[in-house]
Amino acid sequence: MRSNPPEFASSSPRRELFSAALEQAEQFFRAADSIGYETKPVMLYYGLSQAVQGILAAKRDPRIDQQSATSHGTYCSNHDQITSVGELKIRDARTRKGAPPKGGAFQLLAGALNSPTLTTSTPLRQLWISLPEGVELPPTNADDLFGAALLERHDGQDYGKPFQPTTSRVAKLAHLPYHLMALDVAEVERQIIERYPALRNFCVMPNWQGCPDVAHWVLLLDPQGLRTSLSFDRRGRPMEHSEMFGMIELGPRAYSDGAAKSVWLPPTLTGNIAPLHPLAAWYAVLFGLSELARYQPTMWAKAININISADATALEHLMSTAHLACVNLIAELFEIRHPPTENQPEGWRRHNERVLTWQRQANP
Repeated sequence: MRSNPPEFASSSPRRELFSAALEQAEQFFRAADSIGYETKPVMLYYGLSQAVQGILAAKRDPRIDQQSATSHGTYCSNHDQITSVGELKIRDARTRKGAPPKGGAFQLLAGALNSPTLTTSTPLRQLWISLPEGVELPPTNADDLFGAALLERHDGQDYGKPFQPTTSRVAKLAHLPYHLMALDVAEVERQIIERYPALRNFCVMPNWQGCPDVAHWVLLLDPQGLRTSLSFDRRGRPMEHSEMFGMIELGPRAYSDGAAKSVWLPPTLTGNIAPLHPLAAWYAVLFGLSELARYQPTMWAKAININISADATALEHLMSTAHLACVNLIAELFEIRHPPTENQPEGWRRHNERVLTWQRQANP
């Protein structure tokens, strides 16, 4: 991208801004890789913040909007009143008149990504588990919250006969909150569709004999004929694996697998009608963590102390995955994909298989 900048960054002065911002982002991210967790979130946040400058240089049409980022665009209202990291609340910054700042990087990034922002104060634990990297090792007290849900095609193996005829049109939804266990099917369906609007055309199956426990996944039945990977029947025959192209349309492409068999769905947060783009969620999370590290260093030191903090391991995991996750999402914005190579480290390969779509989907 440096030698051939994309979109509006292809000509000066956007080209110079794009190149300089990416260079700074790379140096901040690499610095984050080499330092301890005491200061890592600060370097990670500024790495992403500078990358945002490059994204805006490429994505925002200078003929329509000349506004550039001049502030963070986010605000923590309670960083001096909390007892755990997950309690930190993050929202859009406001001017004295109550309006979002015109040069807020968070708002400008969200606009470039067609993403909502944080119009209400949102706990960090909720933002944390809205990321696929965060929901698998969540902070404390997040069990009852909707986070990133993994939607996968269900193969129907090992289930009872009443279940078998539906398996060609069924998927499983993992990482749902435990409070759904006590609800009836109609209320489970309502809450799922409210939080994951991409599933609005699906219905929750009743807990038939042989179906799995709703606490672990909920089965979704797709109306026949919809153009999604969950509708596997075509003209009376099962669809072949190569024809399952629709799953990718239900969630962010960077969080779909190359075979279109699974996708991560971010939840819709309170006050919004659509999910945050994962890169906007990472911006808010890293901003919050950096605010704690900078302005509440004593509390931050305790939070990452493995001997006294229940969140320390999860924090380490989140910060260790942030660099690669953000870079992959940025690359995806500009359709940059490269096939994995054999000499890549194991950590990269695992992340590559789980998160990023390196190979283009075959045209349906």
